[in-house]
Amino acid sequence: MLNIKSIITKLKEPEYKAILLKLQEAKAEKFQKLLENYRESSLSDDEIQEELSISSNAFYVLKSRLYEKIQEQLLDQSVGPKTDVLRKIITIPKLLYNTQPEISIAILSKLEKDLIGHDMPQELTSVYAALKKLHLHTDKYYEYSQKYNKHVAFTLALDKAEGILTEFSKHLGDYQASRDPGILEYFPVLKNEMASLSRLYDSHHLKVAKLLMNVSIALFLPLEEDILNDEPVEDALRELEQILESHPTDGKYQYLQGVVNFLFFEYYHKLGIGKKADQYFGSVNMSLPSFLFFNHLTYCSKFLISKIERYVQMDITDKLLEESHTDLAEFEPDVNDIPNYVNYVIYKAGSAYYNEDYGDASMHLSGLLNDVSFKDHVHADIEIKLFLILTYSLQNKYDLAWNLLRSVTRKLKELNKSGGYENSIAFANMLKAQDQQSGGLNEKISKQVNSFKLLNECPNKMLSYLKLDEAFIKLLSKPIK
Repeated sequence: MLNIKSIITKLKEPEYKAILLKLQEAKAEKFQKLLENYRESSLSDDEIQEELSISSNAFYVLKSRLYEKIQEQLLDQSVGPKTDVLRKIITIPKLLYNTQPEISIAILSKLEKDLIGHDMPQELTSVYAALKKLHLHTDKYYEYSQKYNKHVAFTLALDKAEGILTEFSKHLGDYQASRDPGILEYFPVLKNEMASLSRLYDSHHLKVAKLLMNVSIALFLPLEEDILNDEPVEDALRELEQILESHPTDGKYQYLQGVVNFLFFEYYHKLGIGKKADQYFGSVNMSLPSFLFFNHLTYCSKFLISKIERYVQMDITDKLLEESHTDLAEFEPDVNDIPNYVNYVIYKAGSAYYNEDYGDASMHLSGLLNDVSFKDHVHADIEIKLFLILTYSLQNKYDLAWNLLRSVTRKLKELNKSGGYENSIAFANMLKAQDQQSGGLNEKISKQVNSFKLLNECPNKMLSYLKLDEAFIKLLSKPIK
């Protein structure tokens, strides 16, 4: 059983009141007291058990039953617009065993049309299984058997498409955090699998999965040859938008709209079209932190990095700290999801950095290095350490900065044997230039900053959220104390 106290404290107020009201109406006093104690008091389980005057076993049962009641209430509140259709599926046994066949066939035929309209092949298998039985002695038995078999296969195809999209999202995050060329080999394979499924069945759900993957490849991966025959990104996004708008009752699509808005924002942000990016930025930003739970659909935390970049461009980085506290106050990142966790911590560190609280930024970054093993995510490891060295030097903690810089420089030399990390070497050289006490210090830093900017337009791009302007160069050029 999950931590029931944690669940109760995280319930939204309307959800909590609805559960409390149900318990009051049922006169379930012990359940009510347990719920209120977990929500409003700091009593331990032993103290609550003593207050309720029940045994340990009874207390465990009480907790389990309360958890079930909370689940039921949350499920009732989360049902979507297809609920009526799904409830009719439950009546199929009654139609088979306790209804005139002619009436049952009429009801099932109507249900079949509704389910086809909602693109629900899994539920259709139950309808066709029933229609097979009702037509056992007619010529239509074979027809419904064929439809049943087709929709069983169709259901498996939809499940497989969702699985491919989930696997794709995981590999996308892993690639972004590692820049391992070996991971790139997965994406064409997954793309071809998804395309094959889409050709097998005329399904808007399959088309949506395919378009989401194709757009993500175009936006986030260096696979230009693999997208040559795809439709333009903007056209694909418009098609996605149209499909979602055409099926307003689809329970999944109301959430996928957030993913489409994110991809629209990333597309226009990448092109530097600020006004169009604004149209989508607000809706994604307002949906934080829930959007960050979509890591099985897309590389959702990329939005946090793009948000810092956008605020740098608009010269409103002073807003970052407050928004990082309010938007993510109730968000608990998954440390096991390293790529998305890294972006979350960088966002927190970046917000502190632009508030000139370099100590807090260092705390976030050093904590990240302690919490996570970056054995398989070398690119992220380098980026975090370079950012951390910068924050150390801005606090005059040069011993910490130079020790870490020496370690990073050795690693960069190994990585750069095959090329690709000249940008990071330029950034490291910029940091090293602080230690040179001879004249023209500002000029040396400025030269490395310009070199980094030119070299950073590459597949191994990093630290794109840092504002490397004249004020930055002046700050970095201050005398070492």
